Amino acid sequence: MLSFPRFVSIVRSALFVFLLSCFSLAGTAQSVPSGDVTITSSTAWPTGTYSLTSLTVNGGATLTIGGGSTVTVSGAVVVTADSAIVLQSANNSAQVNGLWAGVGSTITADSVQVDSGSSINADGQGYTGGAITPGNGPGGGGFPRFWGQLRRFRGG
Repeated sequence: MLSFPRFVSIVRSALFVFLLSCFSLAGTAQSVPSGDVTITSSTAWPTGTYSLTSLTVNGGATLTIGGGSTVTVSGAVVVTADSAIVLQSANNSAQVNGLWAGVGSTITADSVQVDSGSSINADGQGYTGGAITPGNGPGGGGFPRFWGQLRRFRGG
């Protein structure tokens, strides 16, 4: 049987190893894509600024770009073979310093080609909200007063 002090010692050791690995991963430098970039499997880029010569997404891959990013491509962006680029948003569920400050992502390119079956989209990336609650953001609406009356009428 494991004594309590021995158990605490084991838990402390495990926690130390876990925290050490977290800090090690956080300090790991990630390579920033540059030049001619081809995406052939689903990939996510964190929020950042990217300068590319060309960008091709193909093979059914999805490139997800973090909200607030800027991607500048001096040549062509090509999305083909049932692939997608998804532009995420940031700050879409709560105010920042008392203001609604939602931002999307931006792609600037010399040319863009999106083949049939492929897409560049920001579907579902706007301010959050619900079917029976007011939405977030400017123009998020309010909760209709008559719904409360409707519940009373229906016995709810």
